[in-house]
Amino acid sequence: MKTTMGLTVLLSTLVLVLSACQSKTKKGDYKGFGENSLPEEVVQKFAPKPLPPEETRIIENLMDLRAPGRGLLTPNNKNLIFSWSVTGTRQIWKLDGPNRFPIQLTGGEDGTRLLEIAPNGKFALVSRDSKGNEFPGIFKMDLQGSPLKVIYRQQKVKPRFGFITKDSRFAYIFANDQHPVNYTLYKINIATGEKQEVMNTPGSWYLADWDEKRGKFLLANLTGSRSTEISEFDLKSKKLTPIIGQGEKELYWISYTNKPGEFLVSTNKLRDFNSLYTLKNGKLTALLKLDKEIEGYELSDNRKYLRVQLNRDGYTEMIIYNFPSMVKRKRITGFSASKAKGRVLHMYGGGFSKDNRYMPLSVLYSKAPTENYVLDLRTMKLRSWNKASAPEINTSKFVEPVLTKYEAKDGTEIPMFIKQPEHCIKQVCPWIVNFHGGPEGQSRPYMSASSQYLIEKGFALAWPNVRGSTGYGRKWSDADNGPDRLKVISDIEDAARYIRKAFGTKDNPPKIGVMGGSYGGYSVMMAMTKFAGSYDAGVAVVGMSSLLSFLQNTAPHRRHLRTSEYGDPEKDLEALKKLSAMTYIDQAKDPVLIIHGVTDPRVPVGEAYQMHQELTKRGVNSDMILFPDEGHGVRKRKNRVLYLGHIAKFFEKHLQSNSPAVKTTQGTKTKSMK
Repeated sequence: MKTTMGLTVLLSTLVLVLSACQSKTKKGDYKGFGENSLPEEVVQKFAPKPLPPEETRIIENLMDLRAPGRGLLTPNNKNLIFSWSVTGTRQIWKLDGPNRFPIQLTGGEDGTRLLEIAPNGKFALVSRDSKGNEFPGIFKMDLQGSPLKVIYRQQKVKPRFGFITKDSRFAYIFANDQHPVNYTLYKINIATGEKQEVMNTPGSWYLADWDEKRGKFLLANLTGSRSTEISEFDLKSKKLTPIIGQGEKELYWISYTNKPGEFLVSTNKLRDFNSLYTLKNGKLTALLKLDKEIEGYELSDNRKYLRVQLNRDGYTEMIIYNFPSMVKRKRITGFSASKAKGRVLHMYGGGFSKDNRYMPLSVLYSKAPTENYVLDLRTMKLRSWNKASAPEINTSKFVEPVLTKYEAKDGTEIPMFIKQPEHCIKQVCPWIVNFHGGPEGQSRPYMSASSQYLIEKGFALAWPNVRGSTGYGRKWSDADNGPDRLKVISDIEDAARYIRKAFGTKDNPPKIGVMGGSYGGYSVMMAMTKFAGSYDAGVAVVGMSSLLSFLQNTAPHRRHLRTSEYGDPEKDLEALKKLSAMTYIDQAKDPVLIIHGVTDPRVPVGEAYQMHQELTKRGVNSDMILFPDEGHGVRKRKNRVLYLGHIAKFFEKHLQSNSPAVKTTQGTKTKSMK
């Protein structure tokens, strides 16, 4: 009997599954998604241009600052298997003990993700797609090193991993190979690749938990952007029994406890913040109600320990309880803190060891790379296993993030993280406002080499969490659902209005740029059209120019989940038009840089091209960069160098030229949120 990583996995997957949605005021000019939505000659025309070697060297140096992932312990607790992008793409590595020299197990140009280590400790299952197209194959990876072996891979099919059986012979996965929206459950022989259909009930299924001994699975069916229906599947009888959420459009995650007929459930149905409950005989009983959002939990295999991840205004706290008594474990000791490292911003744990004694854990600082430890759950002491390096970089000089807020037109206070270098307190600097993706996402404070690069170029930075962001309760996250987005979309404009007033003078307001990816890219396009004049320049990355054309062309398994977030293309047609940047294209006047991955399966690259075409027709300064070997984002090191370099050049040209810094009479003070 074992749990998965729980709600954290579901929410992060929802952000991935649901993070695209825009479209045109009329039928889109393009068809298809991924590389099929744009002619090859257009892709070649807008390939990224090389950067000056001296600039490339600076960015390459910063790119060496990459922290290893948290990873999983092998069953004997002697090895840590983890991901690391030190080669330029995220691959799988192995440590044969604390702070040993890491051994690389996978390689190549495409990133690889660790799924699970087999109970026999001889191999792991990993996933890898091609050029970011998000149709990954599932592979067997020998922990002693050997070529990957295909376990499941099918063109234009997106599998979802379940678990490896205790005898290490079989893997359970879900795949939408029979229908683009519905996921079938399969049992796959790892040695032969033979596939056996187990359950074919229509639904967008994920595995929440399983009890292999009893042959029971808890399954979550995604019914909307933030809603699930939970059922239990009996492997012997093939019966699927509803548990909770059927027809409710509520968000649930569930696990087995040791008591027959009892479940552990997280939901925000009964409170504004996501909370933990026990469920028995259809009744929810409060187990843990905190004043901030519970964003994930995990039970150890023996159900003795409960790990809870708490989102406190964007910072991450980890609490470990004895279960089911819910007595807090004593304070964690053993991680090093210093002035040079700055504050602890996040602490993440997960993946209990097979013997339920240990748990890998990551500590993220404001001025130092992530450090990875293994926590002894008996003593609550940490032991260092691997550390990130910062070659030729003094991270103690990095600017720390500060949490502040700005006021929207209706008086609502919007949380926002800023990085304001010291010289920008004494003089007026240009600002770059970065909107997060999702929209079921949240900007959170991190130490970032790319952010520091822009700061050293002379910019101050801001990351708003507009209404619709997660982490601040259900009321906040639901504020932008469907046509209600029209009521809060002006949060984009209000961020610029606040910065001009708070960080400039009456005679010298700062120039402001705006950037963002996915839904953040959409926010940029709205900022430069509907709210034209609020920002002086914009960089839209894998963004949606029209909700309607996006919905017409994105992958079917995404489309059917989006109406709860953006609105129905027929019922809410007029609202979708008003919420599309293409509707306001005639208002655009300031320069825009559009960046997109050609194989993007979420937001078709046609969304970028139609925006660029229309801006160019109207004489607006519009540049476009297309990466042929990237999908929904820019992941590869060589591309990241070009990506960051061109963004910096664009903002330098449009925010710093003819705008000499003018000293203010006194430093700007920000209103901090405690």
